[in-house]
Amino acid sequence: MVKPAVVIPAYKRTEPLRRLLDSVIKNDQKRIEKIIISLDGGYEPKVGEIAKFFSNIDSRVEIIYQPHNLGLRDHLLKCLGLCSVYECVVVLEDDLIVSPGFFNLCEFYAGSLGVNDDYVGASLYAYQYNEFADQPFSYDNWLASDFYSMLVPSSWGTVVHKNSWSAFENWLKCHNRVFPFVDDRMPEVVQRWPASSWKKLLFAYMIEKQKFFLFYKSSACTNCGSPSGTHMKTPTNLYQVSLMPILNDVLEFEFNSDIYSLPVYDSHMEPSASYLRCLGFQLPLDTAISFYGSKSVDLLCQSEFALIPSWRLHEGKVVKRFPYGMRPPFAGLNHEGNIDETTPHYVLVKCAETKINSVTKWKKRYSEISNFYFGGKNFYIYVMHRFIRKFLEKIFK
Repeated sequence: MVKPAVVIPAYKRTEPLRRLLDSVIKNDQKRIEKIIISLDGGYEPKVGEIAKFFSNIDSRVEIIYQPHNLGLRDHLLKCLGLCSVYECVVVLEDDLIVSPGFFNLCEFYAGSLGVNDDYVGASLYAYQYNEFADQPFSYDNWLASDFYSMLVPSSWGTVVHKNSWSAFENWLKCHNRVFPFVDDRMPEVVQRWPASSWKKLLFAYMIEKQKFFLFYKSSACTNCGSPSGTHMKTPTNLYQVSLMPILNDVLEFEFNSDIYSLPVYDSHMEPSASYLRCLGFQLPLDTAISFYGSKSVDLLCQSEFALIPSWRLHEGKVVKRFPYGMRPPFAGLNHEGNIDETTPHYVLVKCAETKINSVTKWKKRYSEISNFYFGGKNFYIYVMHRFIRKFLEKIFK
């Protein structure tokens, strides 16, 4: 069995690093063979002291000193590239903590990624928030599958194997580590990510090559939202999720290496039409799914049909109407019934015979979305809280 090396990149955050190392050592059940702390050039002296402290009390801890400052993107890529040495690595950024038995899932991923090149990596973190649509996300286990595939990378608890990661590294060399293209399949939010984002490069590779990330139904790590990071300037609990102990008996299941036997989500964290058809919903195979309503018109019109919120429909014939406000959203696909056309609902349309509103117009109907996700009034409190916080940050910065 492959024993992944745990790699922790560190630079200037002190207490988050201490908290993570405590978490890893207390929850690994003594099964980890190698823990590597990679210190980027110019690291804070206190960060170095913490790294040395843990290397003195645990012989498995090794410190790597980068000769010069790589920056977040290249440092993370360097850490992930250590899979060429250790066969498989799990990279934990310093604002994470892990759950008891998390290494059981790491070992499982190591074996799975080594034999399936449909996946470029796997995640210990399970998303509960769709940052591309600024709305909640949940994996709804309708196929009774412990795992699902998503055309979205994860930078929190990233597990990679040399067999699949080497293809990405070769692709990266061909593009000189420069973001190569703008593609409608890539969420607009991602296209605006800064050049310091290594995940943006991986996202582009995954979309171009149709490579997926593997996710478990529960999260084995969580993001504490620690401030003072390259991209995290202020504290937040937006990305914190419930942790689940990953025990041996939990992982006694069969994993089918055929990617399309699992639930599949696309680059916007929307379920694929093929997955919905597997659940028994009567949808055309060539249907663009947009429950969140955040996909561009150009992307939707690449498919013959589109399933969209009613406010995205400008004019044209509706094939079917479905109720809005159910959880998960696709639960309403079995309930056509009588739909009040003046209230929010989903519509299935034929793209060639329909005019679809732009995402800009969709954003103008944000209050309707809030009725489903935030219960109306609570949503406005949430917006005001964020506005006031940003306003005060600018004053006291």
